[in-house]
Amino acid sequence: MTSDHSSNGNGRHNPSAGISATDTSPIRSLVSRTRVLLRSTWVITGLLASFGLGLLLVVVLSMTDFVVSSAAPSEWTTLRALALVLLVVPTTWAVIAGVLRPLFRRLSNVLVARRIETQLPKIHNRLVTCIDLEDESRAVPISEAFHRRLISEALERIRGFNPRKVLDIHNLQRAGAVATIGVLGLAVVFIPGVTTAMARVFNPFADIPPAGHVAYSVAVGNRDQVKEGDGAVVRGDDVVFLATLSDDRSLYEDERLQLTIETQNDEGEPVLLRHTLPPFKQAGDQRISKLTLKGLEYEFRYRVSGGGTYTKRFRVKMLARPEIVGVSTRLSYPEYMEKPERSSPVADVEGPIGSKVFVDVIAEGDIQEGKVEFLELKRVQQNVADRTPRTWFGATRPEGSAASGTWQLESLAGKDAHTDPANAAVHSHGFTKAAEPFQVGTSDVLFAEVYLPPNQQPREIMLKWHDGQGWEHRAFWGEDLVGEGKAGTASRFRVGDLPESGQRVVLEVPAAAVGLAGRTISGMMFTLHGGQAVWGASGTMPPAQETVVKLVPTG
Repeated sequence: MTSDHSSNGNGRHNPSAGISATDTSPIRSLVSRTRVLLRSTWVITGLLASFGLGLLLVVVLSMTDFVVSSAAPSEWTTLRALALVLLVVPTTWAVIAGVLRPLFRRLSNVLVARRIETQLPKIHNRLVTCIDLEDESRAVPISEAFHRRLISEALERIRGFNPRKVLDIHNLQRAGAVATIGVLGLAVVFIPGVTTAMARVFNPFADIPPAGHVAYSVAVGNRDQVKEGDGAVVRGDDVVFLATLSDDRSLYEDERLQLTIETQNDEGEPVLLRHTLPPFKQAGDQRISKLTLKGLEYEFRYRVSGGGTYTKRFRVKMLARPEIVGVSTRLSYPEYMEKPERSSPVADVEGPIGSKVFVDVIAEGDIQEGKVEFLELKRVQQNVADRTPRTWFGATRPEGSAASGTWQLESLAGKDAHTDPANAAVHSHGFTKAAEPFQVGTSDVLFAEVYLPPNQQPREIMLKWHDGQGWEHRAFWGEDLVGEGKAGTASRFRVGDLPESGQRVVLEVPAAAVGLAGRTISGMMFTLHGGQAVWGASGTMPPAQETVVKLVPTG
């Protein structure tokens, strides 16, 4: 066998030894690796630059909306849309130019070789020429010796060459710096309100209120119930707006929430109404501001603003008041009776046990649901609305009466009153033989106004009435110490404990409890065990409750 060694004229070892003299695979391998690195670097640079640019634009535009909205809270729909365009267009352009274009850009062998040659001094296009001559589409006759020498010199020049030398590391570093600054800039989203501003930029046509220096919610409804946001109110009812502070922050001292209503008049023309809500007040553990409006007849939209922000625009429907205009009944008899169904144009119906009753109701207005109640007549207790007192006397005794004990004039709640001196034992004052007896009604309640001085608290209070025949009509409060009359009867009826001292109190006792229902009285005594009391007006008044017969639901 013979061995073929490559050597130059100086006897040095050829760097391409062991490789065919015309083998360009090392060159193509270098070009291929360089192409991958170039494309990857360009794409990464583009991604970092696009990412950083997008983040910086988000931060800048969000801060702009935050500042503008804080100075002048408004929807700013056009400006928010413009901000979104300013965010999307540059970022999209950066992605296309910096990512997509390099990703799909055609990098020919010759183009890559030229970039390599820029980093190899004195190569004089040898790398590009080798690739051109290797192109099979070119049938250019060349000297074999020249070809071998060209390839050999090219291989010698690229020996130990690092493909990373052709990469644009400087641009990659700058793109990384931009991305880093963008990430650091995102820290501003932790500033209260900037997150909301960011959402406003990304959703320019959404009704997103800016973050203000106070947070609140608003509910709307009638006097019985309110609902946050949209609502519905029966036409003709008062409309109630209830604003509630959501956290510990408050409006500025002279700041008030403003209510704006968009509705229409009777001619269908748009009408804009503005109202100022009253100051917030503490109600339990909440701070609320309540505004009641009358006369709203048409559906409307409303918004509440103030505190550097506003609520969403909500809608309130006006419902027609439900009204029953007709009721009829149908009675279906038990099958064993073999009788046809009976109809009646009224709601009252009677039938044998086992019958079925069908109620047909005709109603108008906005109705969601209805129910049928079965009623029966019952005697029930109900509060008496008007308890206007009928005064017998005040500070002075009735005309013609004879005094008993020491009757002294005093003052009670700015009015003349009467009393007798304080005493540690039983003491009293009063009168008898009034010229004109006082008539007590059959259901009346006897009353007397009293004030107990805090430092002269008695142990018992007793009131006595004279019916012209005797004093056997007594009521007492506190301990049973006076001992007059028979306990548990009209002559000594215990009403309850002593009233609170230091305030004006009205003592009440049913006339029937002391045997005076429907009778006349001509005398009265004010008896104490210890202490002192100041007395105001005395007389009768209607009872707190009365018995009435009415229809009530069965069951």
